[in-house]
Amino acid sequence: MSTLTAKERRWRAIDRKYARQERLNALRSSAEKMAMRLAASNYDNARHLGDDRDKSDRAFRAARRQTAALRRLLDALYAEAIR
Repeated sequence: MSTLTAKERRWRAIDRKYARQERLNALRSSAEKMAMRLAASNYDNARHLGDDRDKSDRAFRAARRQTAALRRLLDALYAEAIR
């Protein structure tokens, strides 16, 4: 059983830190893409409502709320993970 030197332990710790950050960044970008697709879908749904301005406005507000909630969730996840 080999014993790691202090330098090797430090390098491994740094590697783990950056690997975790890369995974988080990948998760964040995929979730942001999902948020953009959600917003685009809600925008298209609102556009097809036509002259019903009230339903259209509600759909736009719902899209913004859902996107903002997803971003808050991502920020909380990111903050927890980099602790």
